[in-house]
Amino acid sequence: MELLVIDWMSAFYVIGFTFLMVFALLISIILILSIFGKIFASINENPKDQEDNIANSSINSGTENPDGKLSSSDIAAIGMALLLYHEDIHDEESNILTIKRVNRRYSPWSSKIFGLDSFAK
Repeated sequence: MELLVIDWMSAFYVIGFTFLMVFALLISIILILSIFGKIFASINENPKDQEDNIANSSINSGTENPDGKLSSSDIAAIGMALLLYHEDIHDEESNILTIKRVNRRYSPWSSKIFGLDSFAK
């Protein structure tokens, strides 16, 4: 009968230790991911790359925009080009749905009567 006695203090120590380990691991994962995020963000903030991105992203309509923002006419032109491109991809459909009813033969394999008979006997 001595085997069934539980030392509750040891059990609470083990439970507390496991909770602390889980929270410590979660906090360390968050810190590691935030550090990696800052490192990769600083790598992407190379000044030469920023100038190239601004020059490549602006559409030349006679003037270059130093802010890298597009004018409303440029945005409208891009939107219209995307709309026309996506409409060209899809086939023309008739949008007519047809439903055919098919009469199937009776099949005892799907009948629930035979399944319920076995409990009645």
